[in-house]
Amino acid sequence: GLQHYFSMIDDQPMPDLATHFDDPFLSDFRLRLVTPEAVSLAEFHVHGIVLAGQSGYFKSLLQNWMGQDARVFSITISEDELPAAKAMLQCAYSNSMPKDASAQQLLATMVLADRYQLRVCVEACKSRLLSLDLSAINWDTTLQMLHLPPGLMEAEAFKALAQVTPARWRQQ
Repeated sequence: GLQHYFSMIDDQPMPDLATHFDDPFLSDFRLRLVTPEAVSLAEFHVHGIVLAGQSGYFKSLLQNWMGQDARVFSITISEDELPAAKAMLQCAYSNSMPKDASAQQLLATMVLADRYQLRVCVEACKSRLLSLDLSAINWDTTLQMLHLPPGLMEAEAFKALAQVTPARWRQQ
């Protein structure tokens, strides 16, 4: 079963599979995004090999999956995190973030991707954020960068952002 597929996964990036995101063809799971109160926000057709290949969290979740509900599993997010969750899942398939994503969208997606251990998405967000003109980063986003939880501030991707944030303050 799934054990065989997971044993083939290594740290190599996945090819661009963006056209397969939320495509029921050959998908083997449905991922439901739910609130802490168990309200369903969205559901996507996903491919276990894609998510497990990109994330230790999803690899563990799928290896230990014992769902009784027709191969549906859930992750818990807040309603405000829905756009970031969708962007995170799309990034797992494409290995990139949209060129028109705002700094706030990139930061929200990066934080969520860190929570679910989607390394490729964290790096894609970091690269896009670091390539933005500092004046394009609004003050709310700059403040959010300064108030990340301590564990995130220690991660390499977030350290790079922390170095950019003071420069934004100096641009006033």
